[in-house]
Amino acid sequence: MLLVLLGLLALFSFVADSVYVDSIVDVDVASYSSGQIVINWSRVRTPVVVVVGGPAVNYLTFYYNSTLPFFWHYTPSPLKSVIKSSVTGNEYYCRRDAQGRLYDHAIIALIQDPDANKTVLVVWGLSRYGSQAACYVLQHYDEYSDLLKGNAVIIKWTDVNKNMRVDGEDTIELVEHWP
Repeated sequence: MLLVLLGLLALFSFVADSVYVDSIVDVDVASYSSGQIVINWSRVRTPVVVVVGGPAVNYLTFYYNSTLPFFWHYTPSPLKSVIKSSVTGNEYYCRRDAQGRLYDHAIIALIQDPDANKTVLVVWGLSRYGSQAACYVLQHYDEYSDLLKGNAVIIKWTDVNKNMRVDGEDTIELVEHWP
């Protein structure tokens, strides 16, 4: 079943005043043991879960990392931390461009997890700026609805005004989407 991110976001805004919202830290529901992430879904009381933060800092994001065509690829030597697309083979970075502007990439993905019986929205960037940009897109979904296609997207944020903050003066663009 194809779930469109925009539809879910519209649903969030429609029911936000009438549903229970809970805030949980990943280590309250997940642990790392014997090379695997173990999640205690009984501690998550909501049917929809929004996971924010990259796989290096969030167990839930790491848990879903291998289930998407866009994923975090990390190697310690030589050091490499990128978003990789199994669709195109492209790798996306957090760097500065020729004009000295910081840019970052982020993933926004919607997952129907039948094992957990949850709808999971995963939102993360290679740095805090990418994560903030992805959250900014969700916060302003009416303005960025054209970026939210399919079940997963990679976006690129560029700090146009060089103020080291994600804001309305920056550019956020769609890089890839799936399917």
